Amino acid sequence: AGRYDGLQIHTSLCNEMICQPKMLQGCTNDSIVIKVELRKLEWCNALNLEVAVPVAPSIHNTRRGAWLVQEVFTSCAMDATDPRFLDEFKVKLPLILGENSQEK
Repeated sequence: AGRYDGLQIHTSLCNEMICQPKMLQGCTNDSIVIKVELRKLEWCNALNLEVAVPVAPSIHNTRRGAWLVQEVFTSCAMDATDPRFLDEFKVKLPLILGENSQEK
Protein backbone atom coordinates (compact mmCIF):
# COMPACT_ATOMS: atom_id res chain seq x y z
CA ALA A 1 0.00 0.00 0.00
CA GLY A 2 1.19 3.53 -0.71
CA ARG A 3 3.42 2.52 -3.64
CA TYR A 4 2.49 3.51 -7.18
CA ASP A 5 2.63 0.45 -9.42
CA GLY A 6 1.86 2.26 -12.70
CA LEU A 7 -1.36 0.31 -13.19
CA GLN A 8 -3.76 2.66 -11.41
CA ILE A 9 -6.39 4.27 -13.60
CA HIS A 10 -6.91 8.03 -13.45
CA THR A 11 -10.19 9.58 -14.54
CA SER A 12 -8.80 13.11 -14.87
CA LEU A 13 -5.36 14.59 -15.34
CA CYS A 14 -4.40 18.25 -15.70
CA ASN A 15 -1.07 19.34 -17.09
CA GLU A 16 -1.69 23.00 -17.83
CA MET A 17 0.07 26.31 -17.39
CA ILE A 18 -1.60 29.70 -16.89
CA CYS A 19 -0.03 32.67 -18.70
CA GLN A 20 -1.23 36.12 -17.67
CA PRO A 21 0.52 39.24 -18.95
CA LYS A 22 0.04 41.99 -16.35
CA MET A 23 1.30 45.40 -17.45
CA LEU A 24 3.82 47.27 -19.55
CA GLN A 25 5.53 50.18 -17.82
CA GLY A 26 6.41 53.45 -19.52
CA CYS A 27 4.66 52.73 -22.83
CA THR A 28 3.16 55.69 -24.70
CA ASN A 29 1.65 53.82 -27.69
CA ASP A 30 -2.12 54.03 -28.15
CA SER A 31 -2.79 50.44 -29.17
CA ILE A 32 -0.90 47.43 -27.81
CA VAL A 33 -1.43 43.72 -28.39
CA ILE A 34 0.58 40.77 -27.12
CA LYS A 35 0.57 37.55 -29.11
CA VAL A 36 0.97 34.36 -27.04
CA GLU A 37 2.06 31.14 -28.75
CA LEU A 38 3.85 27.94 -27.80
CA ARG A 39 6.84 26.66 -29.77
CA LYS A 40 9.33 23.83 -29.39
CA LEU A 41 13.04 23.87 -30.10
CA GLU A 42 14.37 21.59 -32.84
CA TRP A 43 17.98 21.28 -33.92
CA CYS A 44 18.61 22.32 -37.54
CA ASN A 45 21.78 20.73 -38.95
CA ALA A 46 21.77 23.01 -42.01
CA LEU A 47 21.91 26.15 -39.84
CA ASN A 48 23.81 24.52 -36.94
CA LEU A 49 21.42 25.97 -34.36
CA GLU A 50 18.11 25.37 -32.60
CA VAL A 51 15.02 26.73 -34.33
CA ALA A 52 11.71 27.50 -32.58
CA VAL A 53 8.96 25.78 -34.57
CA PRO A 54 5.20 25.94 -33.98
CA VAL A 55 3.54 23.04 -32.16
CA ALA A 56 0.08 21.54 -32.53
CA PRO A 57 -2.74 23.74 -31.19
CA SER A 58 -2.35 23.78 -27.39
CA ILE A 59 -3.81 27.07 -26.07
CA HIS A 60 -7.41 26.96 -24.81
CA ASN A 61 -9.65 29.13 -26.98
CA THR A 62 -11.93 31.51 -25.05
CA ARG A 63 -13.79 32.60 -28.17
CA ARG A 64 -15.92 30.77 -30.72
CA GLY A 65 -14.23 28.14 -32.82
CA ALA A 66 -11.81 25.33 -32.13
CA TRP A 67 -11.23 24.21 -28.53
CA LEU A 68 -7.43 24.52 -28.84
CA VAL A 69 -5.61 27.10 -30.99
CA GLN A 70 -1.97 27.88 -31.89
CA GLU A 71 -1.99 31.55 -30.92
CA VAL A 72 -4.04 34.06 -28.90
CA PHE A 73 -3.95 37.82 -28.46
CA THR A 74 -4.51 40.00 -25.38
CA SER A 75 -6.99 42.75 -24.67
CA CYS A 76 -5.56 45.89 -23.12
CA ALA A 77 -6.88 48.64 -20.84
CA MET A 78 -5.03 51.90 -21.43
CA ASP A 79 -3.95 53.82 -18.35
CA ALA A 80 -1.81 56.87 -19.18
CA THR A 81 1.65 55.27 -19.55
CA ASP A 82 1.05 51.89 -17.86
CA PRO A 83 -1.31 49.74 -19.96
CA ARG A 84 -2.80 46.73 -18.16
CA PHE A 85 -3.63 43.47 -19.91
CA LEU A 86 -7.01 41.87 -19.20
CA ASP A 87 -6.63 38.25 -20.33
CA GLU A 88 -5.16 35.05 -18.99
CA PHE A 89 -4.39 32.04 -21.13
CA LYS A 90 -4.47 28.36 -20.28
CA VAL A 91 -1.87 26.29 -22.13
CA LYS A 92 -2.16 22.51 -22.40
CA LEU A 93 1.29 20.98 -21.80
CA PRO A 94 2.61 17.55 -22.83
CA LEU A 95 2.07 14.83 -20.22
CA ILE A 96 5.83 14.23 -19.91
CA LEU A 97 8.20 17.18 -19.62
CA GLY A 98 11.99 17.08 -19.58
CA GLU A 99 15.05 15.95 -21.49
CA ASN A 100 13.89 12.37 -22.08
CA SER A 101 10.62 13.35 -23.76
CA GLN A 102 10.07 14.49 -27.34
CA GLU A 103 8.90 17.93 -26.17
CA LYS A 104 11.32 20.62 -24.94
